[in-house]
Amino acid sequence: MKILMALAAVVFLAGCVNYAAERGIPQASGQIAEPPKISSPVTEEKFDYRDYRPPEESVDHPLLLKNPVARSPMPYFIINESEVNAYKYNLTLENIRIAFGAWENATKGKVKFIQVEEKPMEGIIIYVTPKNYYTYDIQPGASRQEVAGEASPVYYRYPNHSVIVGGEITVGPLYGTLENRVQIMHEIGHIMGFGHSNNSHSILFPVVAYSQEMTPDIREALDELYGNVPA
Repeated sequence: MKILMALAAVVFLAGCVNYAAERGIPQASGQIAEPPKISSPVTEEKFDYRDYRPPEESVDHPLLLKNPVARSPMPYFIINESEVNAYKYNLTLENIRIAFGAWENATKGKVKFIQVEEKPMEGIIIYVTPKNYYTYDIQPGASRQEVAGEASPVYYRYPNHSVIVGGEITVGPLYGTLENRVQIMHEIGHIMGFGHSNNSHSILFPVVAYSQEMTPDIREALDELYGNVPA
């Protein structure tokens, strides 16, 4: 009887060893079995913005740069210089997210904006502050108190186009309102290389109003500029 039990134990242990070996489980000898090999996913080649082909026809919207195209994904980092209460500040953060989403949709996914927790080497830096800001292009009849933000892109210049890699945005005192959201969209437009529009209904009109929107001429310009950029 003892002999039969000993044989059964040997068979059982042998089965456990085979089971462990088949599944890469560490053995009792102290040797660690190699894990099963997993095939690596194919890495797609990234789009080279130096080889970007600008549109053949001129874009029907004032531009700050020659055939600007923003590199994607574009990180953005927010620096809080404000002293407003948390509720109004959080509304501003929500407006920032909505504004970036509006530009993403307008580019049909050609440009993606990603918020990061550390200041990037290249990307968009957003300063949220309660101060008024003065810019060089104040329109006649507009007071300095009406200038609620400013922006400037950072870019590489090539013979036939410009590759935007970031910039700086300062958002002024209109916290939590629809004007605040339009103002942020306006400043992102400058980062994207767009100049001011003469259309008072456009988000790129120099004086902000809550009713302004992404007008067809902006969308058409984006279609032209990003026509040769993959999504």
